[in-house]
Amino acid sequence: FNTSFFKMATFLASKDIDVWGIDFRYSFVPNDINSNPYCLATDCSFFKDQGTSLHMSDLDIVVKMADMVAKDGKVFILGFSQGAYFAYRYASIQSNQSGLKGIIPVDIVYNIDPINTDVIANARADVIARQAKIASGIYYEDVLTEKFIADQAAQNPDGPSQVIPGLTNKQAFLFALTATYQLPGVHVPGYRYNQGTIAGLAHTDYNLVVTQAGKLNNFQSILPLTELREQYIEPTPSIPNITVPILHVAAELGFGTFGFYTPDKISTFNNDITKCMILDYGHADLVYSNTAETDVWNKIYKWIKKH
Repeated sequence: FNTSFFKMATFLASKDIDVWGIDFRYSFVPNDINSNPYCLATDCSFFKDQGTSLHMSDLDIVVKMADMVAKDGKVFILGFSQGAYFAYRYASIQSNQSGLKGIIPVDIVYNIDPINTDVIANARADVIARQAKIASGIYYEDVLTEKFIADQAAQNPDGPSQVIPGLTNKQAFLFALTATYQLPGVHVPGYRYNQGTIAGLAHTDYNLVVTQAGKLNNFQSILPLTELREQYIEPTPSIPNITVPILHVAAELGFGTFGFYTPDKISTFNNDITKCMILDYGHADLVYSNTAETDVWNKIYKWIKKH
């Protein structure tokens, strides 16, 4: 069960809502083998079969199992970040064939408004780089650099950073968290993983984020996020035909209003669309913040009960 979701899941369960978590297949890939990063040692070629469609098949099993035991006959998919992409995609292909009653995508951009040409240009460069890796036989992506920065911050916070010269290890980690938009490969302007500065985080306990970073899976398939970003560069965005209710939750300093393009378009044919912007929150503050129970999770709970 995804560690980033644990606090929110526990809150919802405490409100007498049955919560099912799904560990997608990459969760079971070892981080290391004989002290070497697993995919660097074994090539992880099996990831070439783990695209979005396979994850949708796995998610469908969970939704149908939950539907069999749901005490009120209602099943909702709540997905954070990449999980929000999966929620949108699943609802677009399965909403009429399963017991799904609604989706709650939490901070994601599913389609890009064509007016955002700079974002599309960044996404195109990212897609080209990803497609080149796939063509060369590399089917995984990793968070080894991110975990190295976090580990150095945990082990030697005041030591000099090997990644960002001039900063300490702790400052470098905080920079990556709070000025994420300045890092390579980030295509959304102003995107922050957490709100704050290199002096500290605004809403979330720093030690929690350091601990959670160490629990991230080293590797996952490169395909799902490549397929998502290929949607960003479509000449005409393919808006998903979703008929179930949607609560789209956005972090102002995460994907923010960029994520509202898709629910706005869906609202032209689906009249049960709710958008919720959480002000001054970075992306991960939505699930980690000390105040998220009041600012975010309780809003989600009330929406679920209303439906």
